[in-house]
Amino acid sequence: MLNSPKSPFASKTIWGAVAAVIIGLLNLLGYATSEADAETLSQLLTGIAASVAGAVALYGRIKANAPIKLTKG
Repeated sequence: MLNSPKSPFASKTIWGAVAAVIIGLLNLLGYATSEADAETLSQLLTGIAASVAGAVALYGRIKANAPIKLTKG
């Protein structure tokens, strides 16, 4: 069940679809690929997306003008 929305970049389904499109294009261009190649590409794209998201979050925190304040709830 879907609870709350998330960024498309956080979706493994989206990255799997991107990998499928890339694999399809590679096959059309004459490159042979396997299911293992598709899984590896999907994992690689997911890792890259997570790394980029983390770097953007870190950059945002560094450039922020207001401090972070933790309070007891």
